[in-house]
Amino acid sequence: MHIGIDIVEVPRIAKALNRGDKGFLNAVYTAGEAAHIEQAHAGDVRAAGIWAAKEAVVKAFGVGFSEGVTFRDVEVRYTATGQPQAVLSGKLASLAVDRSLQVLSISISHTENYAAATALVGPVSAEVRPV
Repeated sequence: MHIGIDIVEVPRIAKALNRGDKGFLNAVYTAGEAAHIEQAHAGDVRAAGIWAAKEAVVKAFGVGFSEGVTFRDVEVRYTATGQPQAVLSGKLASLAVDRSLQVLSISISHTENYAAATALVGPVSAEVRPV
């Protein structure tokens, strides 16, 4: 099992989002994430939480944003009950297959000023059981 964690300042993400164009939004977030951020009551906070989750996932895989892995290789989606889930694509998905790893769980938390996330990555055969 591997754990990744990240914390980010919400104002830092808000500043990047509010530059006047959608360059940052489109470079970092998938279309689904961007729509979710734009529809959210506190879009800056939501964007920071998704950013932190992406960082936590790549840290758990031990690669960071290197070896061709990009922010868009991790997409954060939400279940009907609001639980975040990470969906992999691109180079990170290939690395996951090569290493027989999967994202077992992610968790996101935030305040007005900070967003934090953790990711748990483990073998494809691993199963997360509710407590």
